[in-house]
Amino acid sequence: MAFTGSPVIQQISDRCCRITGVSLAFGASGILGLFGGAVVGAVELPASFKPTPYHYDPTNNTVSLQESVRVTLNPITDVSNFGIPIRVVKTGTVVADFAVTLTNDAAATNSAELEIYVEFRD
Repeated sequence: MAFTGSPVIQQISDRCCRITGVSLAFGASGILGLFGGAVVGAVELPASFKPTPYHYDPTNNTVSLQESVRVTLNPITDVSNFGIPIRVVKTGTVVADFAVTLTNDAAATNSAELEIYVEFRD
């Protein structure tokens, strides 16, 4: 299952996107993907949002795509049920297979409408 509603995607900086207009029914999952990715059913983020793996100097350690993307959830409506567990799982290592899956793990409660921030942190 996917998100309920119609996603409204707004890029608010070159490193941050805001998604509204969606919620998750109980037991449902919604997927976010990067522009040009091949993840089926994903809400696609704008082409100008380009997180990438990078090397952190002076140690030259690689920071993976999964590690460099942060996802934050805020309720917009019906905050009384925002205490439901929404699991965030990041998978993939390149643009083509990178995905953020949000899953409502509640037994019988729909989520509030969500405000989702996806940020590239380097």
